[in-house]
This record gives sequence, C-alpha cells and structure tokens, in this order.
Amino acid sequence: MQMYLELCKTIAGDFFVSVPSGGDCYILKSVLHDWNDNSAIKILRNVREKMNEKSKLLIIESLLPAGNVSHPSKVLDLHLMAVCEGKERTLSDFKKLITQCDLKLNKVITLPVCLTDIIEVVIS
Repeated sequence: MQMYLELCKTIAGDFFVSVPSGGDCYILKSVLHDWNDNSAIKILRNVREKMNEKSKLLIIESLLPAGNVSHPSKVLDLHLMAVCEGKERTLSDFKKLITQCDLKLNKVITLPVCLTDIIEVVIS
C-alpha cells in the first residue's frame, strides 16, 4: 500500500480558476452534482485544458436512471436543486456535458451497493 501512496499526490486548488497540468488522473468526486450545467461545464473545461492525451478524468457521482423510475438519488436531486442549484444527472446528461468540453466517455463502472458510479472520461 505504501508503494501506491508514493505514486499519488493530492493538490488543493480552485477548479473554477485552474487545475494542475499533466496529471495522469483527475478525480471529481461528488463535485459536479453541486453545480448547474454552466458551472459544471466550466469545471470540466478547466480540467480538460490541463489534461494530456494519456490523462483520465474520473467523475464519481450517483447516476439517475433514465425515465420516471424510483431511485434513492432522486431525494438528493431535490435537495441539491433547492440548496445549491445543483442536480443529480443521468448518463445522457453527463454525455452532453462531456461532449461540450472536448471530452468523451470511455466507460462507466457502477458500484450498486453504495449507489455510486465512476464515469471514466478521456480527451476526444
């Protein structure tokens, strides 16, 4: 485990201003759901600007199912809309945001036990 910790470096910053360049992997966990689409696009574009052709972006969020289906994340969706103009998104919603930022969806990993999905994004 120590070997892997030495390979990882966390850096604080303001994703609305700039992020460090040339990272192998950028992670946004429970970030984009706090913001409306325009702000989410600004965040994604700032990350995209600093990615290289080998970089990956992992967006860790709870994906809403498409359609009028009952899902626990819909309660959080209402809360986010009321409190911070944010929202939970469907995979289709994320695809729209991602493509507007010159990025493409590489794969989605669903972790059903914790209602979390990992959306892997690369440069398009």
